[in-house]
Amino acid sequence: MGYKQDEIDKMNLADMDNEAFQKLLRDKVAGAMSNKGSKQKVIPVNDIEKYLSDGHEFQALLPNRKAIMKMPF
Repeated sequence: MGYKQDEIDKMNLADMDNEAFQKLLRDKVAGAMSNKGSKQKVIPVNDIEKYLSDGHEFQALLPNRKAIMKMPF
């Protein structure tokens, strides 16, 4: 659902009830949809490494020192 391993490691999933777990999933999906359904994002070239570590996938380098990144889901 787009959670990074370090985020998962911080959660106490074993003690979480079904409703709380479903809320986590809904919140993550709602966050992704806040980009109006976009599957790509244009970012400054200097931020590529940060976005890669967040699960984005590099798509293309633009001539204006920007990059297109594919969103993780």
